[in-house]
Amino acid sequence: MRAALERSQDKRAAWKKRATKAEARVVRLERRLAKVEKKARKLVGEVAAEVPAEVVAAAPVEAPAGARTEVSVAATPDSTWTVAQLRDEARRRGLTGLSGKTKAQVLAALA
Repeated sequence: MRAALERSQDKRAAWKKRATKAEARVVRLERRLAKVEKKARKLVGEVAAEVPAEVVAAAPVEAPAGARTEVSVAATPDSTWTVAQLRDEARRRGLTGLSGKTKAQVLAALA
């Protein structure tokens, strides 16, 4: 009976020691977390300070008097358009099921 009591007391001491170590670990982790949070707040503040408060739009550039201002863009899809442009146009028109089609097939669907 005395041996069982001693084993129980030893187990109690071991668990108490484990609990103390766990509490110390929690304290260390909380301290570490506080330091990291402080550092993160500081970095966020530095980044915010670097970002301009207001973005000013650039003034429009005027073309010289003799310059051509037209850009030749085909009004209807043709073979000069990329597949992505063709698919965007098809999406704009409400056509579906063209994702697996070739460029020629998409052109035919848009024609």
